[in-house]
Amino acid sequence: MTSFLVEKNTKRSFSEKIAKLAVKTQQNINASRKSFSRVCIEYYDGRSENDIFAELKTLKGNEQTQAIQDVLQSWIDWQYQNDSLTTSVKQYISKIKRIFSHEGISTILRTLMSLWNTSLV
Repeated sequence: MTSFLVEKNTKRSFSEKIAKLAVKTQQNINASRKSFSRVCIEYYDGRSENDIFAELKTLKGNEQTQAIQDVLQSWIDWQYQNDSLTTSVKQYISKIKRIFSHEGISTILRTLMSLWNTSLV
């Protein structure tokens, strides 16, 4: 049985969670989510971001970490292929972690730090 505290937080929509943030921050988060959705469709045979998150949640341990890193690396590569500046990519990375966190992907911070150190510096 799930705690009523967990259920309340899960039912809260992502939009509600970010509504109190600055407008520019909300715009950057939404832009990150939109670009991530496009990557999911383009790189993963038309699958939605929800499909990708569901698949990531089925994986465990190192397999999940590797899959998250691969997905994020594809997303970073896509950003550069579409002429995003490094500063923009770093900004989007700082926002995409909110999306992954909302989706319940717990290893995201470690993976992001790994990507940050190897891909962007």
